[in-house]
Amino acid sequence: MENIESLYCNYQQIVKLIGKQNIELAYKTVYQSFIEFKEELKLNEKIEIDTRLLMHAICDSFADIARLKDFHSIINENGIKTLSYRCSWLLRRKPIIVKDSSLEELVYINEKFIHSIITSYILDDNFNIDIKDSSIKPFISYCDTLLYYLKYRSCTPQVLEMIILSFQAGKLYGRIPQPESEDSTEK
Repeated sequence: MENIESLYCNYQQIVKLIGKQNIELAYKTVYQSFIEFKEELKLNEKIEIDTRLLMHAICDSFADIARLKDFHSIINENGIKTLSYRCSWLLRRKPIIVKDSSLEELVYINEKFIHSIITSYILDDNFNIDIKDSSIKPFISYCDTLLYYLKYRSCTPQVLEMIILSFQAGKLYGRIPQPESEDSTEK
């Protein structure tokens, strides 16, 4: 019988199943997002990423998706599910390290990084949304709530998937003409 350490720390089967190139691509994508994140926030000298923890998060997310696909006989997972599992594992592994522990404002830097990944996804995923003045307050509220959940709630992949899907539903809701209220109709 295999011991628990070899079961969870050995990614050889995942590499064989997913492919080294796919794992490297996912790693490079997240790593590049981190570089852009720290440059945009001007945190180059204040934070770094633990590449070992990042690779574990990537492999763990692929392992979870592989188990999910096997259990439910799924051939191809959707992008939201992949993103949700990846972000969930990034939250668990917390690969971003603050170089100076006295910087209180960076306590939730991993959560802010995940927040940036999710908001980038929902805004760039071919939805072509136009955030107008009237819709900016609900969008900011959505983003604030997302960050709150990332900081203080248990963010399973399923919760993250539902958060992303709810944003899509909200965009759809905004496109459907709403019936006039009874108060506004002429009598």
